[in-house]
Amino acid sequence: MSAIPQSPEKEYEKNPDIKKDEIVKLQEWLIRQPHLPKLTELDLILFYYSCENSMELTKSVIDIHFTMRTHLDVFFSDMNPTSRKNIHTLETVLLTPLPEATKEGYKVLYGRLSDYEPANFILENACKLVVMITDLWQYEQGTFPGIVIMIDMEGISFGHLGRLNVMSIKRIMYYLQEAFPMRLKGFHFINTPSFMDKILTLIKPFMKKEFYNFLHLHPAPIDSVYKYLPKENFPKEAGGKWDSFDKIQGDTKTWLAKNRQFFIDREKLQVDEAKRAGKLKDANDVFGIEGSFKKLDID
Repeated sequence: MSAIPQSPEKEYEKNPDIKKDEIVKLQEWLIRQPHLPKLTELDLILFYYSCENSMELTKSVIDIHFTMRTHLDVFFSDMNPTSRKNIHTLETVLLTPLPEATKEGYKVLYGRLSDYEPANFILENACKLVVMITDLWQYEQGTFPGIVIMIDMEGISFGHLGRLNVMSIKRIMYYLQEAFPMRLKGFHFINTPSFMDKILTLIKPFMKKEFYNFLHLHPAPIDSVYKYLPKENFPKEAGGKWDSFDKIQGDTKTWLAKNRQFFIDREKLQVDEAKRAGKLKDANDVFGIEGSFKKLDID
């Protein structure tokens, strides 16, 4: 059984500033882009909304998004939630949507380590899990006013620092800033370790100035985070009144496994470079020798 998508009709009702004729224009544009995969009306609404209803920006983000999905295997391949690799990630990292939104109405994605052993942590697999969960979450619920990512760093040791691949950090930051089909409104690090400055040294060079302004650090005690999200909305072991870590982890595994077909189908949404107008792209064209993402040509 695959995911039940939010209906376009409900999205138009929820977002009266999104006009159906604008989405029809996107559908007509998509037909003229034979290299791009076929997208549903809901897909186009989600991209259009994430781009603040800008037609040209939406076209650019769609092209960049699916080009990344095609050429960046480390984040976008093997999305079967029941594969051995992904089960290992789900047992190493707890990642879940929280049940309550912030006071601004922003949805919250909460993540932390379940297994504190540095050797078991693989950044690229954790990033893939972020992609999988946000894909499914948005597909089922439709547009969000915004999303806030909260990373609880309890259990992160200096040994984890050596597990952070700079190129992977660069690429996931590019995805979040340039190709993520959601309105990212905040990035919170909770229970930050004493060496957080070293982690920021790795991340900051790849952040746009406006993105860096979304960044919030909350060393223990983490009372400062509660002005964004009330304490009771966190999991029990994090001081809140929601479910336990074990139950959340089990529910997340079940939710993803139940939607296995969704991920199998989603993985097929790639560009067909042989049909791209103009110069074809490969991994080197996309990321360059140094891994920098090149600007894509949009008709």
